[in-house]
Amino acid sequence: MDRGALGALLLAGALACDSGLRVVGYGQTGGGGGGTGGGAGGGAATLVGVWRNLSSLVLSSGETVVFDVRWSFGSDRSCVRTRIQTIVGPGGGDETTERIPCTYVLSGGGSSVTVTFQGSSVPSTFSVAFSGGDLLLGGTRFDRIS
Repeated sequence: MDRGALGALLLAGALACDSGLRVVGYGQTGGGGGGTGGGAGGGAATLVGVWRNLSSLVLSSGETVVFDVRWSFGSDRSCVRTRIQTIVGPGGGDETTERIPCTYVLSGGGSSVTVTFQGSSVPSTFSVAFSGGDLLLGGTRFDRIS
């Protein structure tokens, strides 16, 4: 597979496997059903922390692409979305990291969060819910890692 085709496939995979958030650009999102805030403390106090979703995709070339998407929400309404993409194959591995700082505002009693990524004035809104200690952000499950 040539690098251009692999790059296009990886981009498509990254967008599709961005844990359901489907962030197409800085301010363009799709998906994410409704949800209700819950869990101990509710609202911003429950959202504050670092959350991780790990997924993978096996390519027809036999290589595996691992997507590690992390959201960090601070108590000061700052946030960071980090996407680590690792390609693992017989010849070794290659990793790229994209880190985008942002700010956020909770609304709807904590049932949604509006994120504005640095460098963009177009906000993205995601549903927020909690299940068994996990964050459901835009309908995608994230485990708390800190």
